[in-house]
Amino acid sequence: MRRALLIAALLGLTGAAQVAAPAAEAPVTLHLSREPGLSAGVRAALRGLPGDVETVVLVQDLRTRAVLEARQPDRALIPASTTKLVTAAAVLDERGGAGGWWSAELTVPAAQVGRAAVKAVTLRGSGDPTLSVADGAYSLRALARQAYARGLREVGEVRVDDLAFDSAAWEVPLGAPMTALRLAAWHDDPPVSAQAARERLGDRKRTRL
Repeated sequence: MRRALLIAALLGLTGAAQVAAPAAEAPVTLHLSREPGLSAGVRAALRGLPGDVETVVLVQDLRTRAVLEARQPDRALIPASTTKLVTAAAVLDERGGAGGWWSAELTVPAAQVGRAAVKAVTLRGSGDPTLSVADGAYSLRALARQAYARGLREVGEVRVDDLAFDSAAWEVPLGAPMTALRLAAWHDDPPVSAQAARERLGDRKRTRL
């Protein structure tokens, strides 16, 4: 009797194991898809490149993710400068333009805020290449007008702060220092060093606004 019960129990466990067995996984189908290739216009443009220039192309619809044109899209190459410019232009357009990306600031020491005459102010830059001395709304003159509107009439010294980033680190790849405080007028004749840039800006004593 005990033997019969043991056999029945074993059969019951075997049946339970069979019921609990996981279902077979659904088959997976893999597809090979061809790259869409290049349009006639793109092929014509690429034919005009020098023979030693290597190119890869990937044009993709950002909404549907559909690949519209491609040539070796997975091949890694160092981006050309024109690619960097197009990328930067696209980012600026997406973010609403260059406004706010760069700025120039004029800081008055907290203890002297509200006075008509102060001992010193600090002119701080952030690498804006369009900053001018007197032209337009983005100029040192416009900054001085803001200070005048707040009641400032006389400044003992203008201090220059160009430490927003390390100018020496940019000197090797660019061939010239990229100072945080620079003027648009320097475009054709950039200073040869950060110190030369500071000397061009000069020190103004007893400046009247």
